[in-house]
Amino acid sequence: MPSQPQRILTIEEEKATEFGKRLDVEVSDRLTGNSHSEDEVQAAFAEVAGAYIVQDGGMPEFVPCSINEKVGRNRVTVRGYSPIDDAGTLRLVTTAYRDDGGSVGSSEFDSLVRFASSLVTAVEAERELDERPEVIELVRHLRDEGEALREIRVIVVSNLRINADDLEAESGSRRYRSEQYDIDRLYRISDVTIRRSDIELDFRKLLGRGVPCLEVSGKDYNYKTYLMTLDGETLYRIFERYGSKLYELNLRSYLQPKTGVNKKMLETIKTTPVRFLAYNNGICATADDIEAGLEHGQTVIRKLVGFQIVNGAQTTSTIHRAKKAGDDVSQIHVSVKLTRVDSADLEEFIPRITEYANTQNPIKAADLQSNIKFHRSVELLSESTWCPDGDSRWFYERARGAYEAAYLRYGTTPKKKREFREECPKSQKFGKTELATYLVAWKGEPQKVCLGAQKNFNYFMNKLDEFVPAGQEPDGKFYRDAVSIGMIYDSAARAVRKAAIPAYRAQITAYLVARCAAEFGAAFRLDRVWSEQEISDELFELMVAWSPAIQKSIVASADGQNVTEWCKKEACWEEVRTVKLEMREVPPEALPEDKDPLFSIAPAPAKEAPIGKVESDGEIRVGSLDDVELCRRLNEYAWVKIAQWGAETRTLSDFERKIVATMQQMAVGGWRRDPSPKQAKHAGRIARRAIDRDVVRPT
Repeated sequence: MPSQPQRILTIEEEKATEFGKRLDVEVSDRLTGNSHSEDEVQAAFAEVAGAYIVQDGGMPEFVPCSINEKVGRNRVTVRGYSPIDDAGTLRLVTTAYRDDGGSVGSSEFDSLVRFASSLVTAVEAERELDERPEVIELVRHLRDEGEALREIRVIVVSNLRINADDLEAESGSRRYRSEQYDIDRLYRISDVTIRRSDIELDFRKLLGRGVPCLEVSGKDYNYKTYLMTLDGETLYRIFERYGSKLYELNLRSYLQPKTGVNKKMLETIKTTPVRFLAYNNGICATADDIEAGLEHGQTVIRKLVGFQIVNGAQTTSTIHRAKKAGDDVSQIHVSVKLTRVDSADLEEFIPRITEYANTQNPIKAADLQSNIKFHRSVELLSESTWCPDGDSRWFYERARGAYEAAYLRYGTTPKKKREFREECPKSQKFGKTELATYLVAWKGEPQKVCLGAQKNFNYFMNKLDEFVPAGQEPDGKFYRDAVSIGMIYDSAARAVRKAAIPAYRAQITAYLVARCAAEFGAAFRLDRVWSEQEISDELFELMVAWSPAIQKSIVASADGQNVTEWCKKEACWEEVRTVKLEMREVPPEALPEDKDPLFSIAPAPAKEAPIGKVESDGEIRVGSLDDVELCRRLNEYAWVKIAQWGAETRTLSDFERKIVATMQQMAVGGWRRDPSPKQAKHAGRIARRAIDRDVVRPT
């Protein structure tokens, strides 16, 4: 008997193990301390998995709420939920997160579904549950909206494989059903584990030789183009390994054999395969790197990295489908126009290649270029924009899981892992949906934020020109302002918690941020937040004071309606934006610069300058000085030199130049006043940078 052909290992299978490790890192990131209870671990995993499911559209939003207790004669175990939607569906999330390498069988699966479903029974029977705020909020939601409840969907999530059938039942007017997201499904929806650089075609391994080609681009072009042909068997093997990842830069996926063109291709493969080359328009492809050379006097392509089919998805997929159906594709040949484009020109080339080359199936004018380019630009800004301390930066997670992937790639040793965490602390990570949440709320549309992360993100992308004018790209100021708004948003969430708001915290946070933006308007200085890397104590306490008033306005104006749904309406914002909010003093962020305490001479009485540590060689060691002492050891001429250096090299931001000017004024006055701790923090950091570059020396 002929030997069976060797099975082709898919890139997904190769990366699945890596994804499992990444998932573990994400869960670990959400845990604090060294020891964690089982409930804490399961809750952390639920939050991680919930974010993936929401991003994929599996549920509108995920609200963390971990319950695991005996209620009456039944156990109730839930790790989170998505509120009852307009169709009357409540989604409850429960988990099975373990590291035993096993699987979830039918018995365990049935128990998980039953324990989660018991929550609704317990609430309706008015059983007592624990009194944590998030549990109180869930119970109130179920009691307020219970009449609208038509379906209870239990979502079972696991980092193992689930070997069980979904359950479905009806009780009265309600329907119960389960849905499962095991490790394989989570991996499939993550869509972040494979980079273009992972798509590597080594023709010497595939074919035992390079592929003959013809170079047709000029020497002075900023791209290279080659013409070649590939046989059907090779295309099948390429697609079998990489699948739809070959089409990441394409605007369309496979249209299935129901289209006329694809039917004719299948017919040609079956009846006259040798004519396929003549009948077919061929493939247009790009590669990030092309390794070419001479073999026996013929130019050949030996290896491609980052191979992408930008036109020809229908051809490749049809050949793969035919091979799977048992057809012989070895006699098929397809022409390939391969282009290597410089990364700087990638965004301009790809849409035009797709538009101009596509003639077999019509393509509608859906230009995705701005969307793709926007997020890549923000990602590049996050990689090059350092915080004022010069040691850390914010990490923009353009694709979910990118932070953990970077950690695993960078952290090959404990020291490297520590360095990565110091450079990109997990507290300084944000993603696409968070960015949309920050900017839409600050723009004054909290009702859009309350639609849920994914719907708000879609709204943000559809209105992108309102955030970044058409034809422009995000720049450093846009990025710093966006991160600053993110710090304000996160602080607002903390303020709502401190105010002990029992329910609807996420909605109140969005409205609180929108009210701050509306209250202070253009007077608010985001650059101050960036330079401080936090909001002022005054602004935080103001947010704490405003939170109850906003919560009261939302609940009262709902007038018996579902509060969660009411927050999604324009009318809710109209009510909240008119609520009178008390403000005893304007926070520093909204003060004119000449009244900002950071740029004024501190009124505290002067202290005698402490003596810095002097080494035996007579040198003062900067590391031995605290910030206040270091500032005082630089005279007015030193601060002038720092100001000149900052202006000439553009090393200092506007904010930092003002700090330097303040220090200069204090030095001119003979340091009769000490700089305040916050002034000294910034000035000391600036002074150390100048000293490291031999601009000045302390006395």
